[in-house]
This record gives sequence, structure tokens and C-alpha cells, in this order.
Amino acid sequence: MISNITSYNNKQIFFKNASKNKNAGYDRFAENKGHLDYNPTKYSTYSTLKKGALLLTMLLGSLTIYKSIKVLKIKHAKKQLTKIFKSDSDKQILSFITEKQKVEALSSIPNSEKIQLFKKLQCLQPLKEEALAKAGLSTKNIYLKLSSDLSFMIKPSKSAKSLSTTVLKNFYNGLWGIEKSIKQLNFNKFKKGLPLKYSRNKFIEDVNSITKDFTATHKETIFKKYGFYIYSSKNKLKMKGFPEIKENANPLISDIPKAKIKQIEGKIKAFTIFNKINTGDSNLDKDLNSIIKAMPDFFAIIAKKQHRTHKYSLDIHMLKALKELTGDPNYKKLSDKNKTIAKISILIHDIAKSEGIPDKAHAIKSAIKSLDITAKLNLNEADRERVYDLIENHHWLEEYKQYKSTDKISKTLAKFKTKEDFEIQKMLAKADLKAVNSYLYYLYSGDYWLAVKKTDVHIKQSSSTCIIKSRIGTPLYKKCTEV
Repeated sequence: MISNITSYNNKQIFFKNASKNKNAGYDRFAENKGHLDYNPTKYSTYSTLKKGALLLTMLLGSLTIYKSIKVLKIKHAKKQLTKIFKSDSDKQILSFITEKQKVEALSSIPNSEKIQLFKKLQCLQPLKEEALAKAGLSTKNIYLKLSSDLSFMIKPSKSAKSLSTTVLKNFYNGLWGIEKSIKQLNFNKFKKGLPLKYSRNKFIEDVNSITKDFTATHKETIFKKYGFYIYSSKNKLKMKGFPEIKENANPLISDIPKAKIKQIEGKIKAFTIFNKINTGDSNLDKDLNSIIKAMPDFFAIIAKKQHRTHKYSLDIHMLKALKELTGDPNYKKLSDKNKTIAKISILIHDIAKSEGIPDKAHAIKSAIKSLDITAKLNLNEADRERVYDLIENHHWLEEYKQYKSTDKISKTLAKFKTKEDFEIQKMLAKADLKAVNSYLYYLYSGDYWLAVKKTDVHIKQSSSTCIIKSRIGTPLYKKCTEV
């Protein structure tokens, strides 16, 4: 009994003394030695490792659960596709998208059928595009195959006429001036879109209000005539396409009230012709308005939301990419002509991207749209093709990573006409990554520099060879004097 009391008192004395020392602690009471085995370093290290292991286990568990939920969502979304793609033409498109071998077999069908399929793809309703995205599917492969097979018909539309001399002069002045003025743009302040005199959201609301009592057929006719489509997704109004009053367009159904038609055309003119950007910076506004006057399609993407990876709206993303491009040290080494090609390409590289969803086909869709824009800008055919190729292949780094190691360099370089175009594309890829969010470029910078280093070595070893490619025909290497 006395020994127990003594032991208890000893422990009391230790804790009283230990409380005076802020670093005191103990692992266990060693009764056989009659003292406390105290090791703060050992205890701290063990505790940290235990916490780290617990956090790692929780993280891995969370990732597993997240992946399982994602797989289940994709499976459910794929089942829903058959309910959304109901018509025969829809089912045909769906079969091409879901079955790779059918895309490869496209070469065997007549061009007339390919043309019809291509037109159906271009008119695919946005809600169907969203359904495909949820199911982890994309129209990219079928777009690429058709655009390659039908290169003879992928050309500027009849309405893509060259602009007036004054508008073109102001455009090119703005394109040079913006190199300096873009540095003053506060991207975080305008991350949801440039401020417009007549905003995109207001235009969508106004046109939707005018057409709310129209039948589905009347709406479809109106939207086909004017080149855009308004729809509702998750209780929000959205817009696909580019509003434009086209000459010699399809006639409207006679029973649509003429007053309504005038209202719609008035809204389109207010949005695309008489609209203006107003950031508060007079030099920047002058340059931006001069550029957009020559390519009013840009108005349709101002304040257009992207999927959640992106920090900025679509317009701000492309302007941020422009700033990154013109700030690249290698940009200064380009000729004036190549600087112009590079700036036009970066300004419209995502212009046909779908709203709010991952759109893997956006590069080829934007490239096709670029043909209309560059025709209006009075670029010659060779330069239009250069812009087309730069936009179509601006995700070359992503594709480079997917190729087999033996094909990486040859397949990458086969995408571009000249070495200069690949030099531009390296800058475009870096600028595009930096314009997504604050961390994406640093996440992929290792892949980027490794790809650049390997391709550069190959190009230097082939100093007498330039890359020759046309959209019509097969990419190949050819001896030439171009550098």
C-alpha cells in the first residue's frame, strides 16, 4: 500500500514538473524501471507519420469513390443517349460517334452521303452535344475524318466577302496596336467577359422573348436563316452559332409576322454591327473595336462560359492567350507576316467551342469557321490554309503524348506546312495553356519542353527539309529551299 502511494506521488511530482516545461510529454510509464520513458522526437515523428498515412488513405479512398461515381454517371449518360437521339439521322450520327470502326469505314461511302452527314453534324442541337459530353463522347473523330475527305467542299461561305478598305485598314492597325494595349487589360476584373454596350445575355433574352410564341418549326427556320440557335440548359438560356443577316439566305415561312422578323434583325444588327466594347481604357477599346468590326463573329463568344477547368470566359481566354503569345521572346523573332498569321490564329483558335462543356471537337470546328473569317480579312488562299492548320492542330501537345514513342515526332511535324508554322505552333500551345488558369501550364510544362526539345533536334538534323502539307492530300516530307 505504501509503495503504491509512493509510486502515485512520484507520478504527481513528474507531471507538476512537466507542466512547467511546454515541450514535455511521454510515451509510456515504465513500471519495471520506476520512471517515465520520455522521447518527444520519437513521439512527434511517429505522430506525423501516422497522420500522413491516415490522410493518404483518406485521399486514395476519396479518389476511388470519385472515379466510381464518374464511371456510373458516364454509364447512365450513355443509356440516356438512345432516348435523346431518336430519329434515324440522329441514330446514324450516334453510331459513327460510338463505334470507331465505322469512322474508319467512312471512306467507302459516297461523297453525297458524307456531305449530308457533315451538314447534320454542324446543325447538331446543343442539348445533344451536352448529352454526348456527359457520356464522355465527342464528335471530334468524325469531324476530322469528314473534313479530310471533303476538303474540296470545306471553303468560305458565299456570304464571306472581303471587307471594305477602311475596315481592313483599321483591323490591321488594331492588330498591331493591341500588342501594347493588351498589357493594360485587367483579366481578373473581366474574367466573366468584356463589357459590351449590348451584352450577349441581353441579346439572347431579347431574341428569346420575341420568339417565345413561335412553333418549333418557325424557330428552326429563323435560327437557320440567321446562323444561330437559342436553347435552354439547366434553366439557363444559351446560344450556339453566330448571328448574322446573310444575303440570299433561305426564305422565311410566310406566316411568320413581318414585325417579328424586323425585330429580330434589329437585335442582330444592334449586337453585331452597332455594338461596342467599353473597358474604360480608350487605347485598348479602340484596338479591340477595330479588330471586332472586321470579325463580328467575336461578339457571339464574349462572356461565353467555358467548362470548369477554365478560369476565364471564352473571349477573355483568347485575349489572355494573345497577351502571352506577344510576350513570348521568340515572337519577336518572327517576320511581320508570321506575326499577323499567329495573332489572327490565337484570336479565333476556340471561336466555335461549345458553351459550358468539354468540347474535344472544338479545334476542327474553329478551323472550319476560320475560313469564313480569313476570307473576309482578304487573306490569300495559302495564308487561310496556314491559319486553318494552326487552329486545327493547336492541341498538338495533347496528341503528341498519345502517340507511340516511334511516331511522336513524325506525326507531329506532319501536321504543319513549314518549320516556321511549327515555331508559331509551339508559341500558340504555350500561350493557350497559360491562358486556361494559373496552374495548368506548370502542370504540363515538363511535357511541353520535352516535346519541343525532341522535335527541335529532329528539325535541326533535317536542315535541308521543310514540312510540306496541304489539306487536300496526304501529309509528306519533301525537299525544298524553304526554311
